[in-house]
Amino acid sequence: MKAPLPHDEPGRLAALAEAAVLDTPAEPAFDEIAGVAAETCAAPVSLVTLIDAHRQWFKARIGTRVSETPRDLAMCAHTITVPGLLEVPDTAADPRSAGNPLLTASGIRHYAGAPVVLQDGHAVGSVCVVGEEPRTLGPRERRTLRLLADHAGSLLDRRRQEGRARAAEERLHELERLKATFLATVDHELRTPLSSLSGRLEVLLDSLDDLTPEVVAKHLGVMRRNADRLRHLTDDVSLVAQLDQGGVRLTPAPTDLAAVVRRAVAACEPLAARRGVPVHAVTGAAPVPLTADENRLLQALRHLVVNAITFTVGGGEVVVTVDGSDGTVARIRVADQGIGIPPPLLPRLFEPFQRAPAAYDLVAQGLGLGLTTVRGIVDAHGGTIDVDSAPGVGTTVRMCLPRHP
Repeated sequence: MKAPLPHDEPGRLAALAEAAVLDTPAEPAFDEIAGVAAETCAAPVSLVTLIDAHRQWFKARIGTRVSETPRDLAMCAHTITVPGLLEVPDTAADPRSAGNPLLTASGIRHYAGAPVVLQDGHAVGSVCVVGEEPRTLGPRERRTLRLLADHAGSLLDRRRQEGRARAAEERLHELERLKATFLATVDHELRTPLSSLSGRLEVLLDSLDDLTPEVVAKHLGVMRRNADRLRHLTDDVSLVAQLDQGGVRLTPAPTDLAAVVRRAVAACEPLAARRGVPVHAVTGAAPVPLTADENRLLQALRHLVVNAITFTVGGGEVVVTVDGSDGTVARIRVADQGIGIPPPLLPRLFEPFQRAPAAYDLVAQGLGLGLTTVRGIVDAHGGTIDVDSAPGVGTTVRMCLPRHP
């Protein structure tokens, strides 16, 4: 009979993976557990088993050369579903094991196993003994199996703690690296527009009487773009600070999402023109009403469209589509035909200060906070966001927002 899945199966598998023990070489500590079990119970075969999604793998084994078996045929798969200890005095007479081809082929008639339970309560395997004759263990033997299983659980818990410590240390180093990169980027991103503003202001003050209105307008246009750039940078930093303090603060009101999309695209058209990337807003004639913070949505969409334009090269285009056909949610799709995102970067795409190597190659502006702020805004509205991307093909970002959160 196939064993039922434990009630905590996803968490159990996650805990087993965290221990990072599957398919590792033999170790004296686990071999000793199997040896003591075999000696105490006078059993020809003893095992320290671990049960993953599809198999029973032996971390330690006495009396067999087999290293793993299918989970569906494993008696230990039953053991992890019961407290204490599971003993089958005669496998030929028990419905859980009668007719099991693995047991029949091996001549196994007796099984006893104690579950290996981790500190957080997940049973991930067993310490078990098997024999070729029907029998029943005595109290001392049963107690020893339980103690050995507890010891195996402690060894695995120690592995998990060591793994967490290593991960924390690696994350700390990564944060230090990101901090240094962020500070250097902030310095550059602030100094560049400030230097431009200062230089052009000095030109205007020194030569205003000699400049034509057209030249003055040109200087003022550049100054305005740099002022906008500084404002967007400070908006992003302010929003990330709000995220650290518990979430984005919104001012919701009746909003036409189609109009917001058109505004975001219009705001990005100068950048698109400079880069030679066509950008289109496909919104239809009808409004897409919802309750939302219009300014925050505009901030999020601007980031997405700027990213799409920045990373589209070689004749591609950017299309922003709004779908208001669903009465409960509104959907936005930002699709580009750009360079795409390497798969290893996708899981950390929305983390702060993450910048793809291509951002440096293309001299893209920004602090690496754009997608962090986008997710924060979407989350604050009770929406969802996901990204599909393929290198050399392009990237598609999908946002789904409730119409009336």
